Amino acid sequence: MSSRVPGNYFEELITALPDSVVVIQADGEVVWSNKRLSKMLGYSSGILLTYSDFRSILHLTDRRMLDKFVARLRSDPVAHPDQTRCRLRDAAGNWRWIQLWIAPWTSSPEGGVAQFVCMFRDVDEAVRAERLMAWEAGHDPLTGLANRRVITETLQATSDDPDDLRRNVYFIDLDDFKKVNDAYGHSAGDDLLRTLAARISMLVAPADVVGRFGGDELVITSSMPPAQLGDRLLAAVRRPVTLAGAELTVTTSIGVARVAAAEEPGDVVRRSNEAMYLAKRAGGNRYAIAGPLNTGPAQRRVAVESELRRAIAGTSDQMHMVFQPIVQSNRVPVAAEALLRWEHPTRGTLLPSEFLDIAEAADLMSELSELIVRQSVEAVATWTEAGQPLMVTVNVGRRQLGSGRLTSLISTALDETGIRPEQVCIEVTESVLVDAGSPELTELWRLRDIGLEIALDDFGTGYAPLTYLKRLPATMLKLDKSFVAGLELPVPNAVDLAVSRAVAQLAADLGLRVVAEGVESEGQMNALYAIGYRYFQGFWAHVPMRAAELGQILASR
Repeated sequence: MSSRVPGNYFEELITALPDSVVVIQADGEVVWSNKRLSKMLGYSSGILLTYSDFRSILHLTDRRMLDKFVARLRSDPVAHPDQTRCRLRDAAGNWRWIQLWIAPWTSSPEGGVAQFVCMFRDVDEAVRAERLMAWEAGHDPLTGLANRRVITETLQATSDDPDDLRRNVYFIDLDDFKKVNDAYGHSAGDDLLRTLAARISMLVAPADVVGRFGGDELVITSSMPPAQLGDRLLAAVRRPVTLAGAELTVTTSIGVARVAAAEEPGDVVRRSNEAMYLAKRAGGNRYAIAGPLNTGPAQRRVAVESELRRAIAGTSDQMHMVFQPIVQSNRVPVAAEALLRWEHPTRGTLLPSEFLDIAEAADLMSELSELIVRQSVEAVATWTEAGQPLMVTVNVGRRQLGSGRLTSLISTALDETGIRPEQVCIEVTESVLVDAGSPELTELWRLRDIGLEIALDDFGTGYAPLTYLKRLPATMLKLDKSFVAGLELPVPNAVDLAVSRAVAQLAADLGLRVVAEGVESEGQMNALYAIGYRYFQGFWAHVPMRAAELGQILASR
């Protein structure tokens, strides 16, 4: 067997390599190629004949980098080879990722580089897979927004760098997103999130980060202050969205916190989250600004949640109802509004505004709703047995309506106590309704059908009260106390007087009862009586009291 090596041995070997090999003269001419590169990119064999030809199909960014490599190798013939990934445009116009090695090949008599050898390997699929994995590791698959990890990393970078301007953190939570899922399905809910994510992303600065924190919660780290971005976010979310063939309008609550120096990401998110719940408790469709960094409130919030769970589940009567009478002009009670109170063992009496947002965040509203309905109906039953069949009004928010649970709770309570349905009135504000076909409105009609009264609370303060009167099965209007305060001045406020008179006339024309809230003096009561009001609620008549105390007042009457 001969050991002689054929003269074309190396050429045959290079030709057999899976990589594309190209030898280029120092002046740019291609002197040899195994033709695999042209085949890989779909070009004819006569297209890539010079260095300039290769540059012309390189991505502009990669072209500059390759020029630097070549310049360095020309000046240093013994330099180590360079390698990089670059993008080449194929014959179809698509960019393909290529692994490129370039090294000096032969030297000139003058000591410079006479030829370069370049090796090209197709790594397009591998690079795209790597980039997809990297993208998925930092993005939410549903919306394409940054995920929680990226948000946290951005907040940490902002906290560490005093020159980073993205110090405003917006915590965004849709108002009653669960009701959208229940009414239209989870697929429609996903479509809604994608639509809103796209809208919001268009509002922020290029360097800002918009991320999905979880569920329907979005977080933005932005250089834009609330005065510039807050109202734009609310308006973008509020624009109608078509879901499952129906046009739907949703709103959002937003909390804004500013990143303090060296603040932990968890703390600033917690502060913005707490501010968001303040906005939600105020009726939603608004933003609230968190106070400065203070870990105390966050720690107290955790402690209060634990205490709240024990108070609801316990038998110590910490969570109880008080009742503020609704009276006629002679102070005789005809109904009473049920108000929740928490007798905290160390902090005293707490109003709902001090703990309801915590209850909502801790998913305790179902337990609280059951407690409110049970104690309210039991109070009516007690008064009725004593010969004083008052009506009780119970405040209900959006999170308590729409699932049918409230109807079930009230129906059960009515059956157990034997009181009449018309002795219970559900108070709502127009903010509980989403649209004409909303689950909330459907449940209100169901409650009305079984005989309950329905009151529209805080009437006159919303943005479309007359529109809601067409949809709502209302039997009562409650004039907001803000219009009552100006009626006892030496000269009554003209706007307050006009609005109060108009509400009374509207209620009369529609056959609805009308109650004036926040009546604190006899002068206010007399002014209201003169323009048609016959029912009043406020400190002028009675402060809120326990059921037994109100029973004693009823007995004395």
